[in-house]
Amino acid sequence: RHPTCGRTDSKPPMDVAPVLQTEKQQLAEPRKFVLDEEAKEGIAYVAKLFTNDRVSREAFTFLAPENSSEDVIIMDGETVGRWILEVGNRLFEEGSLPGLPSWEQEESPELRASLKAWEDACSVAMGPIFAELVETAFKQAEAGFYQLGRLAPRLAALRWCSCMAWVRFRTRAVMEASSGGGNCSIPNAKASHDACEQAKRFIFKALDSVVSEPRVRVLFDYDLVGEGVWSGGGKEPLPTESEDEWHRRSCEFDLCRIAHQVERAPPEDVNSTIPRLLVMQPYGTPHKRLRLPEVARMILERHNWFTQVENMPLLNLCSKSAIVGPILHLEVPPPPDFDLDDPEVRSKVERGEDLGKANQEDGLPGALHGSVGLLYAALAFEEEIVNVHFHPGSLVLEGLMEMFLHYGPKLRTISLQGNAGFITEDSLSLLTLAGDTVKTLDLENCDLDPSFLEGILNTVKSLRALQVLDLAGNKLDGPTALHMVAALCDNRIDLDILRLDGNPLGTPEVFKNEVATLLATRGESVVAGGDLVLHVGDDAVRWCAAPKEGSLAWRLREDGGDVVRTTSLKEMDRMVAQVENQLQKWEVADPRAAKSAGGRDWLRRKRTHNAGVWASPGLRFYRKQRAWLASQKD
Repeated sequence: RHPTCGRTDSKPPMDVAPVLQTEKQQLAEPRKFVLDEEAKEGIAYVAKLFTNDRVSREAFTFLAPENSSEDVIIMDGETVGRWILEVGNRLFEEGSLPGLPSWEQEESPELRASLKAWEDACSVAMGPIFAELVETAFKQAEAGFYQLGRLAPRLAALRWCSCMAWVRFRTRAVMEASSGGGNCSIPNAKASHDACEQAKRFIFKALDSVVSEPRVRVLFDYDLVGEGVWSGGGKEPLPTESEDEWHRRSCEFDLCRIAHQVERAPPEDVNSTIPRLLVMQPYGTPHKRLRLPEVARMILERHNWFTQVENMPLLNLCSKSAIVGPILHLEVPPPPDFDLDDPEVRSKVERGEDLGKANQEDGLPGALHGSVGLLYAALAFEEEIVNVHFHPGSLVLEGLMEMFLHYGPKLRTISLQGNAGFITEDSLSLLTLAGDTVKTLDLENCDLDPSFLEGILNTVKSLRALQVLDLAGNKLDGPTALHMVAALCDNRIDLDILRLDGNPLGTPEVFKNEVATLLATRGESVVAGGDLVLHVGDDAVRWCAAPKEGSLAWRLREDGGDVVRTTSLKEMDRMVAQVENQLQKWEVADPRAAKSAGGRDWLRRKRTHNAGVWASPGLRFYRKQRAWLASQKD
């Protein structure tokens, strides 16, 4: 009761300390909640999607012509969303092929809204909200694609729209398989197949809307020297902007690549509906409908560009590292062959006039232009080429090598063999565009002298997966070669094969001893590894990777450089036979000791060690080489 009025009051007096209030009284009081907008909701749903549903990562493939399905396998699911946003902004600002001089941006509020919606989607943790933002990003991307006017920006928008379409259908399938909220479950096989099929059909439809346009068909018809594109009662002219080779070839390459990329995405049973390029034929002849990825080779062959694909000759296996798979040879077409029986040509010759370049004149489809490197890149993707050989013409033609290495497939072998007089510092620096997949670099007979040493080392440092470096037949002297080996050791660049034969190295014995010293010094810092063998004729330098007591590295460290000695493979082969003969003689001379338990164990250990030396890679290589030389003499 209240002390003054005697009424009952359920609320305690205001001056009562909170700690003295009962639990029931505290619960009865109203509470206020403040929303902390900076508090984290949890893991972003986009990270869950791309981590759990690997097929969703295929969306990244469509964003750039140099991307492939193999890239998404090794990608971290938590970073795919941000990568998509970064490449999407680059598409809008710089196009599908950043850096080309022909690019001109076209404003699109719809694409900006799509990019903003995707940026917001990358930060939400709840599935329904993510799906809603993805739906907005897709619809805005679709609207932006259809409202753009110029071809190059529209192709960039097609790539972004294809990416958003793939994410949209995959998100739908994941959401139907999940229980809501922030859950992300993998859809079953049928739902996954249906989602991919719907996405591919939408992309094919959008691609067909571009390929069927007369202004797009005329690009391919012009380079194929076709019969023209007829629309609206007349012949469609080549657009003014497409008279620029960079613009025309970049659009052709972009269309060929996106068709190939979507074709490689699952499922394969939808590929029969891929859009075809309609090529008009003369009256009475059926028109042709071509697969876009095949058009690149047709254009190159139409203008006599060298497109030969062949395997490594077997005769080179005895001296060069084997190349697995076909090799694409890149070379410019031969000079035009003029018909001297033509009266007009004959009259020009008689007057001493220049005959010109015929169909290779600047501005014509057959002109020698660096943009052809993009067509070579499309051809290599289509035919799954990973080994290339650049010939002199392809090195001299500005832009060809750069475009191929930058936008082409991930290469395993690059050969510049036989390009004496055509290799420059710029040519070597361009090789770094090939990335971290190149395992063999062939620079044989390229007329490389000591002035190229720095360029070679910079290139090798950038090609971090390089295993074979062929420098045979050049002009590298002994000090330069030793400097290069020392630099490789200092930078921990461990090549499997470094070929230097045919260079003026000086006295072979002195060079071998110097190399052995460098290798032994390199071996002191190696914790684990195998054997390193340097072959020079019949001789070899063999060292143990760990500096064990009694090894070459250990003796070099303890006694200095005078202990370095080399043993020829021929001598090792002879010693194996001598050891076996000595063991057999001992068995005959003392059979009682040989048949005892200790004698049998000793013989077994000796013969096991001898068999290991006999089967070592160095001796196997030596015997094969001797057999091959014998067969050549026969």
